[in-house]
Amino acid sequence: MAISAVTQLGPVVTVPVVAGAGATAVCADLGARTIRGEIDVIEGMGIDPVHRLVVPRVIAATLMSTLLNGLVIIVGLVGCYRGLTARGGPIGLGRAVNETVELSVVALFAVDAVLTGIGVRFGTGH
Repeated sequence: MAISAVTQLGPVVTVPVVAGAGATAVCADLGARTIRGEIDVIEGMGIDPVHRLVVPRVIAATLMSTLLNGLVIIVGLVGCYRGLTARGGPIGLGRAVNETVELSVVALFAVDAVLTGIGVRFGTGH
């Protein structure tokens, strides 16, 4: 049951994050470029906007969703572990739940710091 919950929890949480945050940002960026005529200029220069603008964003979304999915699976495993090892009645359960949230947030910040460092190191400019 725990494995099923974890393998299903990851994609269910990852998809809204990637689609909700990532896809809307990509849409806004490319839409603004289209409205300002930048896409026409790129095409006029003989550059394929799909290869120059779309492919890198799709690769980035794929990489990020894979990393997010892995993080959510690890967070799910932490929750399962803390739930199965909870002791001390309702107070102990409350502590286990709080510790799960704290560990999840720390894991998220750690992954975010690493990815931000990679992004700064290799540049994420246009």
